[in-house]
Amino acid sequence: MRKIAGEAGPSRPVNEAGKELISIRGLLEWAFSVEYAQLDYDDLRDTGIVREYAARSQTANVCDMLEIGKDGARGIGVRVDATPGRSYPHEDADLVAAMVKVALPWRLATMVAELARAGRTPDWGQDMRPRVEPREWRNTRHGFYAKTEKMGVVQYVSRGRVRAAPLMACPIVYRDTAQEIARVRRGYLEWWSALLSVRCALANNEMRRFALTETMPCQRPWQKIP
Repeated sequence: MRKIAGEAGPSRPVNEAGKELISIRGLLEWAFSVEYAQLDYDDLRDTGIVREYAARSQTANVCDMLEIGKDGARGIGVRVDATPGRSYPHEDADLVAAMVKVALPWRLATMVAELARAGRTPDWGQDMRPRVEPREWRNTRHGFYAKTEKMGVVQYVSRGRVRAAPLMACPIVYRDTAQEIARVRRGYLEWWSALLSVRCALANNEMRRFALTETMPCQRPWQKIP
């Protein structure tokens, strides 16, 4: 096993066949963020490029895709993407996008693609802590204090006389409840399971540049490793 420098990002080790070893998360981020692979019906507004094309192979001759001439006689009615530095995605990236669509429901497919495009993982609640806070705060010259409300009147006897005093209480709210933390963690596990499904789907397909490893993101990052 040796290492080679990739077109973008750090160098990756290669196997005996000369293919770069890559994890499923790294492959998704390469396909959607570096190669700009797209799912069908995917939003193209972020690239500012509109291309009309039918199903194609990566090895298709791009010379067949000519702009329409002034006389309307040339080409097949396709606007060529002439943006400097842009080209069609690598065929491995097209394969990855196809497997994402095949292996996952559309909602999960778009979530996986958008997170890979941004180079992010779902929020699993790393900053969430169950706590109780005052519902409102009041700002004084001494700082912020919990705002209290009059809940009633209490009577008591002092020096033989019945006296009354307001009964004050501080309304509270619960922040980051156990249910809310469980919800975001379920979302993370759903993303993790989606990556596993895509990895299994790609295992039956051979890529030209990459060889997929079994490396997966941490399944439960909220669990402390002893």
